[in-house]
Amino acid sequence: MPRHRLAALTLPLTLIGVAGAITCATRQRTRELAIELAIGVEPRHIERRVLAQALFSAAIGLSVGLGAGILVGRATSAALFGVGAVDPAAIIACSIVIVLSVCLSAWMPARWAGRIDIAGALRDS
Repeated sequence: MPRHRLAALTLPLTLIGVAGAITCATRQRTRELAIELAIGVEPRHIERRVLAQALFSAAIGLSVGLGAGILVGRATSAALFGVGAVDPAAIIACSIVIVLSVCLSAWMPARWAGRIDIAGALRDS
């Protein structure tokens, strides 16, 4: 199976996994978000904050992952034949895909966070 087909199969799984993690983190903060909505914070501000927190986590993950990848690539460069240890085009392309994936995955949990039923959330907690 060609590599690009394998990558196409893993992308939906990645989106589901990231969306699940962001949803879980957002739902754990339901009471906090409901209180913010009750005191007058606009839903769009909460949505933006959920997206920003997801992108911040992605930035940390990208930084650590790129740093580790570059170190491993340089350490194993002697074993590579006809391939560079660091490919800037691949790094940029993968970084763009990761950022877009996180944005897409965080969109639904962010929308949910801005539309919490305030009375129900405060009553249930």
